[in-house]
Amino acid sequence: MNTPSDNLSYSNRFYNIKILKTYVGYLKENCAWPAERIEQLFERCGRDVTFLDSDDHWFGQDLADLFQEKVLEMTGDREISYKVGLYAFSSYAKGIIGRLVQGLISPQVIFKNIGKYSLSYSRGAILQPLRVTSTSAVLRSIPVEGCAEKSYQCQNRKGTLAAVPPFSGCGRTRIEETKCLHRGDPFCEYFITWEDRRRIPELPAAAAAGVFGAAALFLWTGRPWLSLLAGLNLGWMAYFYLSSRTARRLQDLIREKDDALQESLRIFNRRYEENTLRQRILFNTFQTPSLEELCRKAGRTVKDVMHYDRVMILLADTERNVLKTVTSEGFEGEVRELVDTAEFNIDPNNTRGFFIRVLNTKEPLFLRDAPRKMGQLSRRSQKFLRLLGTQAFIAVPILASGRAAGVLAVENTDQFRPLVADDQDLLVEIAAFIGLVIPNIKNYGAVKKSEKLARALEEQERQLRKTFQKFVPGEVVPRLRYFGGEFLPIQKETLDVMFVDVMGFTTFSEACPPEEVADILNTYIDEVQEVVKKHHGRINKIIGDGLLIYFDGIGANSILAGYAILQSRYAINARLGAKGYAPISLGIGAHRGVCTIGFIGTEERLDYTLIGDTVNVASRIESYTRNVGPNTFCFSSSLIDEAGDFQYVSKGKVPLKGRKESVEVLQLLKPLKRKKAGPSHPAFSGK
Repeated sequence: MNTPSDNLSYSNRFYNIKILKTYVGYLKENCAWPAERIEQLFERCGRDVTFLDSDDHWFGQDLADLFQEKVLEMTGDREISYKVGLYAFSSYAKGIIGRLVQGLISPQVIFKNIGKYSLSYSRGAILQPLRVTSTSAVLRSIPVEGCAEKSYQCQNRKGTLAAVPPFSGCGRTRIEETKCLHRGDPFCEYFITWEDRRRIPELPAAAAAGVFGAAALFLWTGRPWLSLLAGLNLGWMAYFYLSSRTARRLQDLIREKDDALQESLRIFNRRYEENTLRQRILFNTFQTPSLEELCRKAGRTVKDVMHYDRVMILLADTERNVLKTVTSEGFEGEVRELVDTAEFNIDPNNTRGFFIRVLNTKEPLFLRDAPRKMGQLSRRSQKFLRLLGTQAFIAVPILASGRAAGVLAVENTDQFRPLVADDQDLLVEIAAFIGLVIPNIKNYGAVKKSEKLARALEEQERQLRKTFQKFVPGEVVPRLRYFGGEFLPIQKETLDVMFVDVMGFTTFSEACPPEEVADILNTYIDEVQEVVKKHHGRINKIIGDGLLIYFDGIGANSILAGYAILQSRYAINARLGAKGYAPISLGIGAHRGVCTIGFIGTEERLDYTLIGDTVNVASRIESYTRNVGPNTFCFSSSLIDEAGDFQYVSKGKVPLKGRKESVEVLQLLKPLKRKKAGPSHPAFSGK
């Protein structure tokens, strides 16, 4: 069942899935809802609970209203929107970052930047700070055209704002909605006040308690020595009590931060495993002439790298019209024999057999709780899953030239490593790699019998090379295809190395949606790429918003390219301005020297790259441009002979991070009169 949100354009999807995640977190933690009840809530909304697994989802007002309606029906709590808002700024709801910064950042800082924070959750309203002090804030929420926010969303925002001061360790928070869109005002306005608590040092507090106690006892008894002794004892008791309480708070804080860091490390390891898997599958597609061997290697790699309990790959046999197992990993004994001999008739009307259903619909199938959802499957599928003891699995289609050619399925019974939507997305990508090479492998056998088929295969391989040139350098693809990894030498060469970077882009990108960041980077890289090609250079790496470029002919191309890249910013900013984006500024650094170039890494993970002191110096010179100003091109004295057609100024000997010796750095200004800055034509090696 789809909601109208599924058919909305991106501009009308105002709310991020993290809002629904906050509701779910509140229902689990504060209402003690079990997982089954959460799933029931999403089923009533026409969604599967796996919808929550990715933070990239945005949805419209209709789904937000439907979700709120069902939550009210199932809880009966008319104030739940406000309560969820209060919960939204708890350390649990804020995730890893929240646990790391809780108590370390002031409400004043949060409220001053609240507009940036809110955009990652909602684009339905613009939240602006009007006045912020150390103990109060006035905020205004202005609705976006086309978004019809409801009163419950206003209450949710109000609860979130009220939770900010307690999150920062402040007390006695009050919030007043002085204006409200739903009372006829053109916008909502909130006035928040809080008490800025300052921790009293233990020793002065204990001393004050001792003095006060001694004075009180002296007034009561009139005995100075007894009062002094009692005051000292009271002071020591107060000091030990306050110190122990502070120590407990510190222990709790350290424990919380440690848990957050462990979770961050787990996510980092997950991303590393995913990238390793992509690299190994990619290289297998080049080196495997047999489809069955490719599937065996892919199944083994998926299991070993991602630590799934079981992996199956099934391919369609069009002659017999069946789907049969090609490889199985993680199965043992009689179960393995059952899986290896399993065949499923390909019936286009079958929607209850899970493998055939995936093949027919070309859509993934994710059963998180297989025993509970057995009723959705055919009898044979139910029997098959019971024999395997399956609890949860993901099956994705393998598509070759747009047609379903097979199914990739995984199972994981480890309760500490449950399957999530990220697993499904990764498997879809791996299945696409396998499907990409299937036509090439099938045609490879027939090419020996027919010259006509040989020409078709050549064209197919050309298209395949064109596709994989996005992953490895174009000149490497043919040798990699025919000779595998044995041909990959590492050599030293004298190269001109250049780094290009967008100044201040990291800070800017934090406030932008991911799709806007990608659009800006693609526009900038597209213009720079054309300049680099014109001057016989290559982009070796894209490092966030930075580019590593090299020129392998001794000549003035690096100087000419650096100047041309600076000039290209006008075209870049014109394209960005047409899309409503702010202009960018560039920093460029270049150096000439000996580099080690080639494939660096292991058999499981390789990268075609440059390394060496030359690369480090070029990078440090690019970083130095921040000291000079925006839109700056600096280069080392190793390139001074190539800059004869330009005006330049020396910045003197500049100490660079990580080097004992300083490097003379020069700034390129503009071409000399009657000189044209065009590409030079040195001997081009074509590596």
